[in-house]
Amino acid sequence: MKTEEKNIYLIDGTSLCYRAFYAIRELTTSKGMPTNAIYGFISIVRKLIKDHVSGRMVMVFDLPGPTVRHEKFAEYKIHRKPMPEELVEQIPRIKDVIRAYGIPICELAGYEADDIIATLAETAKNRGMDVTIVTPDKDAMQLVDGRVKVLNLHGPEERVYGPIEVREKFGVDPSAMPDLMALMGDTSDNIPGVKGIGQVTASKLVKEYGSLKSLYEQLDKISSDTLKKKLEAGRGIAELSLELVTLDRHVPVETDVEGLLPKAPDIDRLSKLFREFEFMKLLREISPRTEEGILEHKVLCSDEDVKAALDRIKLSKEAVFCSVGIPGSSGLRGVAFSIGSFEAVFFPNRGVSGKTLKDILEDEGIRKIGHDIKNEIRVLRGAGMGIEGPFFDVMIADYLVDPSVTKHDLSSIAVKMGGSGLEDRSKIDPVDETGQVFLDLSCRPGYEVTEGCQKADLIRRIHVRLERELEEKDLASLFYEVEMPLVNVLVSMEDDGVALNTHYLKLLSSDMERKLDEVTSRVYALAGEEFNINSPKQLQKVLFEKLRLAPGRRTKTGASTDESVLKN
Repeated sequence: MKTEEKNIYLIDGTSLCYRAFYAIRELTTSKGMPTNAIYGFISIVRKLIKDHVSGRMVMVFDLPGPTVRHEKFAEYKIHRKPMPEELVEQIPRIKDVIRAYGIPICELAGYEADDIIATLAETAKNRGMDVTIVTPDKDAMQLVDGRVKVLNLHGPEERVYGPIEVREKFGVDPSAMPDLMALMGDTSDNIPGVKGIGQVTASKLVKEYGSLKSLYEQLDKISSDTLKKKLEAGRGIAELSLELVTLDRHVPVETDVEGLLPKAPDIDRLSKLFREFEFMKLLREISPRTEEGILEHKVLCSDEDVKAALDRIKLSKEAVFCSVGIPGSSGLRGVAFSIGSFEAVFFPNRGVSGKTLKDILEDEGIRKIGHDIKNEIRVLRGAGMGIEGPFFDVMIADYLVDPSVTKHDLSSIAVKMGGSGLEDRSKIDPVDETGQVFLDLSCRPGYEVTEGCQKADLIRRIHVRLERELEEKDLASLFYEVEMPLVNVLVSMEDDGVALNTHYLKLLSSDMERKLDEVTSRVYALAGEEFNINSPKQLQKVLFEKLRLAPGRRTKTGASTDESVLKN
């Protein structure tokens, strides 16, 4: 057996789920699906594999429902809070990710993950394997020996426990851990233990007498009457606690430990899951790169280059564009245009290129296709350029075809459509068509130019799909006749403000106050008293106690006073 094949990692998946859930909060998809535990779990497992795992591994989970320990002790783990609903919702998807990564899962109804781990550990070491149990649960310390160790990822530092480390922390050998816990109890699992005996006293007793059984056989040797009384009173509880904390190494699992080598990840399945969860960074990491997917782009420095690109844009009558800012300022460096599939050009905002750029943007015969065109107009105006329609704003188009989502940035749209967002697919060539290296260093593409060209390319691909969806969903007229003409209107409103007839508004306010006073007086007359109409409690008292009206829907605070209820 090879060295890596002699290792097996038994991972407490349930504890990792809890750790991931509480480590990252408030992470959801654009449709509101919670993903914090999923993302955190993936991060932990990836780091675990990178830093530790070599060889076999299996992820072990608890299943809902009572176990054999609940049959022995009804109050077992009764103090533990139920799993948060948001975590419950994410567990099945976490398991989907684990399977897609090719990691085996082991779980069995009626048995805890700890017992399954104990069984697998016993089987593995008997077959000559070295076992690492990944868990924060101190119950697993009883399994530690020359071939079994525990890796605790919780806390500020990762720690590995072998026999020496267990003795240092708990004061007893690993094999005596059940006896120690039976005496001192375990509040996390509601293991009672002997009342009044803590870890220090329990450790001394176990070291002196060897085991719980031996201790009670020699109870008369204990010199302290107080301690003896505690032990006598707690004997039944201690023996029950010993049963509860002793892990079962003979669970009827049908998992073959020798067959637990991880399989190759299912990239297609992972891609679908990451896309659903909107994990764009993870999706980009696993997305295959192909030569035909390389985005070619260049900065235009020569008059010939500028004219050639201009001719292509005019011929297509479409300008798929993205403005590019100057790093560290609000200025305009230039504009990137997509002029074909995986092909983009960048017009610097200067010289011949700058003049051509202005001509393109202000040409009403060229449709402008961009993302958040309202903001683009503001950026371009700041550089002294106008921009004329017709427009196609992919951000607004995406909102119309899918208003249920909250994110309409480029990457989110791309991921939703089956892509992986802004990918680093650019190949920057600092040479113009004549083969001359750019002498003007300000022409050289930088990161912001690369990103601008990528965005323009992404806008082109997104636009094609959205234009089709607008037609299919009968939204084209709303988009072109209402939404797009409003873009310039909104820019003007935001920049110049909106004129208000304050005199008329004051008249309206006065008229509303008069009508409100009349209605309030009528309510007081019908109630026979004055009260705070805006107070649900006072309104409840008047309507349902004094006037004895039949209540409708009830809430936690009494009969509902919602408008919809009162109308009925």
